[in-house]
Amino acid sequence: MKKVPDPRCDREKEHECAAMLTYLIMAYIVGRCSLRRAQKWAQQRLKWLRKTLKIKKSIASVSTIQRLLAGIDHEEFVAVFTQWITEILKPVGINIIIDGKALRGATERIKDGTTPYILNAIDMATKLVLSQLAIECKKNEISTIPDLLDRLEMKENTVLIDAIGTQVSIIDRILDRSGYYFLTVKKNQLSIYEEILGFFRMVEEQMRKDKERDEAVFDKIRTIEEHYSHCITNEKNRERYEYREVHAYGKNIIQTRSESAFDSVQCIGKVRNVRVPIEKDDEGNDITRDLTTFLEKGSVRNPKIKEGDSFGDDVEEFGLIANRMYGAEEMLELNRLRWTIEASLHHVLDDVFREDRSPAKKCKNNLALIRKFAYNIIRIAIIKSGRVIGVQEMMDEFADDWDLLERYTLQGIEALN
Repeated sequence: MKKVPDPRCDREKEHECAAMLTYLIMAYIVGRCSLRRAQKWAQQRLKWLRKTLKIKKSIASVSTIQRLLAGIDHEEFVAVFTQWITEILKPVGINIIIDGKALRGATERIKDGTTPYILNAIDMATKLVLSQLAIECKKNEISTIPDLLDRLEMKENTVLIDAIGTQVSIIDRILDRSGYYFLTVKKNQLSIYEEILGFFRMVEEQMRKDKERDEAVFDKIRTIEEHYSHCITNEKNRERYEYREVHAYGKNIIQTRSESAFDSVQCIGKVRNVRVPIEKDDEGNDITRDLTTFLEKGSVRNPKIKEGDSFGDDVEEFGLIANRMYGAEEMLELNRLRWTIEASLHHVLDDVFREDRSPAKKCKNNLALIRKFAYNIIRIAIIKSGRVIGVQEMMDEFADDWDLLERYTLQGIEALN
């Protein structure tokens, strides 16, 4: 595997680059999620660390660690990370979710107050991070996603991105790399959005009518039904009832765009999510309105419902496109799992690794990668244990068991089956 290139000059160094990065990752694995706490943890375990790491004198100071992280070329560091996890996961036939995350703690320290963002890519099934890429100050997610795709193994893998990824340049890059896509269509692609939603509304309307009344309509609908599927689900969570309805059609009906990228579409879908907030009276009795009443009159406390294509809307409606065939149930499941990256990675980085509170400026991107090394090792340990436990619980086990920590960080990790 590649080594992280040491950015410092070639004269004799008191602290070895590989050793510094290793004990920093180890400290984050056991829950010391700031540079100061990580450095202090390493100082307290110097005796054990010296047995396997090249540590000449002592643990590097926090300022020395910061300078090292600031000096390491981020793209080269990402290349090392991506190669490492690829050798462990061997990603073929997987679903890759891509989404951006803000490093809010660094915002105040950036000159113009701009919030820095990092694009993350994870494997949907294992929740392992595959790669990351910092969004440069003069770029955005749309222009950075193709660069991130170039770092990933794409052949036979499916990429899932929110509506921001439904761009000709991104679709072309996925196709060029022999990959598949499953993309959301919202009002940022207005013509396609209206075409997809209009098509399914026409299908729903015609299917409600008496088909025998118009033989031409009957033939048209019968042809559509050969490629059409539909499913409805509902569930209750802590704050609301969620009703989901998905329509899928196994043909490309997109005609309003001339770009060849959209010729690759093999399946389209429409998703309608209705979120009914759970309401109780002063005595704790459930007074939540049923779906029909909610759509007509809103909730008890808010009679005006909000409709749109945003996740926060009461009624959310958007399209889907893919270059492989899916039924409605498959589309529903993939669309739901697309949010895996929020719950399984972004919230963990903020709540457990305290990423949102990190004030690091010059070393922010490489420090984010240190967290992901630690995160992946914890996830791999959970997978190999075969248990259903959380990241924080696994952190505690690493903190209590030096042999376990040494095995996963210093002895190499075997590939997942």
